[in-house]
Amino acid sequence: MAESPAQNTASKPRRRSDEPDELSRALLGISDLLASPEPQDSLLAKAVRITAELLQMPICSVYLLDGNGMLRKRSNVGLDDDVSRQARFKVGEGIPGWVAQNGRLVAVADITQDPRYAFHPSPIRSPHAYICAPLRTRERIIGVLSARIMASRSFTRTECRVFQAIATMIAIVIEKQRLTEEKLRNENLAAVATSLSEVAHYVKNVMFASLVAEKLVGRAVEDNPSLAEIHPAWGNLKRSNQRIRKLVGDMLAFSRERPLELEETDVASVIGGAVSDISHHAARHGVELSVEIPENLCPIVVDRTLMSDVLLNLLSNAVDAIPPGRRGLVAVRAAQEPDGRCSIEVQDNGTGMPDDVASRVFQIFFSTKGDRGTGIGLAATKKAVERHGGTISFNTRPEHGTTFRITLPCHR
Repeated sequence: MAESPAQNTASKPRRRSDEPDELSRALLGISDLLASPEPQDSLLAKAVRITAELLQMPICSVYLLDGNGMLRKRSNVGLDDDVSRQARFKVGEGIPGWVAQNGRLVAVADITQDPRYAFHPSPIRSPHAYICAPLRTRERIIGVLSARIMASRSFTRTECRVFQAIATMIAIVIEKQRLTEEKLRNENLAAVATSLSEVAHYVKNVMFASLVAEKLVGRAVEDNPSLAEIHPAWGNLKRSNQRIRKLVGDMLAFSRERPLELEETDVASVIGGAVSDISHHAARHGVELSVEIPENLCPIVVDRTLMSDVLLNLLSNAVDAIPPGRRGLVAVRAAQEPDGRCSIEVQDNGTGMPDDVASRVFQIFFSTKGDRGTGIGLAATKKAVERHGGTISFNTRPEHGTTFRITLPCHR
């Protein structure tokens, strides 16, 4: 399917984007978005409309980098919805990917003559001008802004400077909204953590008494043949209690901020302990475990108990992600990164995750396991990794599997 504009692109009288009144009006329009409480999609839609009108370019788009390093189109004017949904680039691919990788504006009189255009999904075949600039915050590039007109023409130096100025302002709008949402999220999470801690401690006390009673009743059931008919129900009750205990453990892991008990340790021993703990669960599900750890890997300084919980949670999720009937494989790999950090990957060949699930994977109380999941494990895992000065990310492909990747500072 060829990419096609959603609106008439007949030639119009060009309005110069460097006219002071037009430029001021556009920049003021975008700066007004800084104070807007609207959601991001609405803000981006207004920003691309302002840009398209200023430059008299009928197609204008914003791509943002997702957690997997992929540029995805988040807002546009002038493209059909079907085409817009296809538009995504790896960093380094296509002109948007090149701009995101190199942080420099690209302006071409005819994009169809640029070899990087071969990476564009469903490209427009007719000659047309194209301009693309990075959306850069103080810390990093978060995406790109692009625009095109359905005719070949060169861009003036002033037009390029104006386009980059608009891109910078849009990046500021996005970053300001991100910081606002992060502040609200942190405030909400703090309140949630307090509530979770209070509830979890109460339930933990109740469950302690329940566990004692469970052991006493279990012993009586096993020793009395006349009670054989209640064995299935008793098994269900024990499994239910185990799920409650796991929920309480996850709640406490997320809510508590106990001081880290840091110690220097080697990565192999932490991974080996977690793999040993999960091996029975993996064998019961017919999943093979493999471990690849190079020699002379740098030591890390971590709270060993907390980091073991992190790896155990990732391994457990990986095993559970493999559907029945599939020959399951979960691989754990460690490596020394060029920047001096240590990386640990947990890869499975399970069901993978669609985009709508992947975007919420670290969100508290979100779970793909139904009744088997608490929706707290990955949120607690992310929090634990970041407390160690580390990062956690993932790549996923539906029906092919998922790879979670942790990086941690090395101890020199």
